[in-house]
Amino acid sequence: MEAPIEIKINSQVLEKIIIQSLEQSIPVNKNQTNDSEYLKCVGSKDTMEILGIGKRAFENLVCSHILEPMQMGSGFKIPLWQLEEFQKAYKGMD
Repeated sequence: MEAPIEIKINSQVLEKIIIQSLEQSIPVNKNQTNDSEYLKCVGSKDTMEILGIGKRAFENLVCSHILEPMQMGSGFKIPLWQLEEFQKAYKGMD
């Protein structure tokens, strides 16, 4: 039997996640794609902090198209349904 994995996250990061999720849950236009299913991170530093990974692991996730860049300089989208799996799989990687 596998032991549960505990993910520790500081209150500032948790606050960012909650605020971004709430902002995304407000529908803008029904014809647009459902962006409320993604956590939008402003930059690579925030994304790495939320996932708990280092620069090389982050670059590998972007190059393998696991993380979706929105537009150049606009940040990254993390599928909310995969956030916990990302944190489990990649936490602590450099």
